[in-house]
Amino acid sequence: MEGGHYVDPRTIRGVYETNLKYINDFKDTFKVIALYDGMQKPTLLARMEGHQVYFATQNALKKKWISVGLPSIAQKISEFLKNH
Repeated sequence: MEGGHYVDPRTIRGVYETNLKYINDFKDTFKVIALYDGMQKPTLLARMEGHQVYFATQNALKKKWISVGLPSIAQKISEFLKNH
């Protein structure tokens, strides 16, 4: 929004997909996972500590990058929302 430099869209897509893969592959090694919507003002969508969800919004599951890109985390968010 304030300028910056050009980055090829293929590079952005590759970094995005690789990051989702790393989160999926190594999610059990993270102490905390916090997922934010950064499209406008950064907004917390979900927070996990260990294997437990401590916070989640309904909007978290509306984000395709969570529901499709992070399926096991999306399942835990879904279960948390059903119980809270």
